Amino acid sequence: MTDSESTSAESRNPHLPTSGKGKSEIALRRQEAQALNRSFRRVAEVQQALLEYIHELEDERHSRRRWALPMASGGAVVFGAGLAFLAFQWQADLEAERLEAFLPQAASIVVEPAPVSIQVPASAIDEQAVASLLAEMTSLREFRDQDRETIAALNTRLLESEERQLAFLRTVAAMPGIETRPSPASDSWPFRPEYASFSELETTPEPDVEPQPWLDSLNALMAADGYPWLRFRKGAFDSGGTRLTDVVLFEWSPEGSLRGALVAEEVHLELQVMTSTLILKFNKGHRLRSGKRIPFSSSGFRLDLAGIRPEVWLEQFPALGVRKPDTGTAASVETSVPDPNPDSPLDKAIVQEAINKFLTVRRPAGYYRLTQLGGVLSDRLERVQIDWYNGSGRLVKTLAADSLKVILHASGSVELLLTHGAFLEAGLRRPFFLDRFRLHLPRQKQEDWRASPIPLSDGAL
Repeated sequence: MTDSESTSAESRNPHLPTSGKGKSEIALRRQEAQALNRSFRRVAEVQQALLEYIHELEDERHSRRRWALPMASGGAVVFGAGLAFLAFQWQADLEAERLEAFLPQAASIVVEPAPVSIQVPASAIDEQAVASLLAEMTSLREFRDQDRETIAALNTRLLESEERQLAFLRTVAAMPGIETRPSPASDSWPFRPEYASFSELETTPEPDVEPQPWLDSLNALMAADGYPWLRFRKGAFDSGGTRLTDVVLFEWSPEGSLRGALVAEEVHLELQVMTSTLILKFNKGHRLRSGKRIPFSSSGFRLDLAGIRPEVWLEQFPALGVRKPDTGTAASVETSVPDPNPDSPLDKAIVQEAINKFLTVRRPAGYYRLTQLGGVLSDRLERVQIDWYNGSGRLVKTLAADSLKVILHASGSVELLLTHGAFLEAGLRRPFFLDRFRLHLPRQKQEDWRASPIPLSDGAL
């Protein structure tokens, strides 16, 4: 081929290698082939040596041990395979180096990161709220300091009051006819209310004073029912047996010293059987306490003795079980003569079942249930207990009263008037306001009530 032909071929296909490059590549391939041939020859020599060694081992196996030949054969095969693998790996490395030499160098690419800006939202904390909170905390600290000062002042006043009370007790103890009680801390007289009796609270009798067995019985019952620190020093029962006149009641402290006294022109005694409470109503008098004379209010002074034994009091004072007709009520009713057989069990069961048919009707505000009934009279029920439930059926409170009147009004409502009782709620007892409480049942069918065996009264129009 002439130079013109080669030149025209190169001009037609510029990608063909030139003659100089072709010669160098052929030389390089020849060198690689020669190196590979030398490697194979060396491998062949090694294999030949191994075969000879294997023959020797086979001869030795036949002469010594028969199992040595398989191990040697396997080792030779593994060793030959390893050498072959190394040869092929070395050839692959040479090929990779050769290819890398012909490939163009890759250009380095540098990517500059784009700037990132993060916008932080405004703080959710209100500065005005923080400022107002700090101001409130400061005011609370000031109030706390003021409270401490007030407590200190009250403690001072309390100490002064105790000093005045001690002075008053010394004055009362120096009065004739009063015997000073020993302290409970002494061994001579251990003060325990449950073991207290009338003799332990005895006062020195004044000369030329007639004995008062009714007053002594009253003091003994109060001491036996857990009120040994209360003692009537003076008083006279009227013919009715429920009122005392010209009364002086001493109040002793648990330490045995005289705490104060109640002085009144009259005292009315009222016994509430359902709540086991004796009520003492003092009128027209005053109270001596801490060296001061405190007059009674216009409504008088009331003292409740809870937890007494009604049956014992009724046995000693039967007049406490006689109820007087109510006067001056907003819905006055006529009084009637009691049934000759008020405590008939049959009458009580029938009346209780009949009234529960009306009370247990579910209403939005709840419903009621008569759980105890002590007696049935012609115009009222006696010694009753009513449970009050809310709309979900949970017990709200209990009403206990000595008297219950069922009053029918012309407007269609029915009124349950409970007197001489109290609310029993969560273990606490709260007396009725003005000794009465009213339950109103609106939109009732009065003909159904009148047809029932419940004793009824007509309300004032």
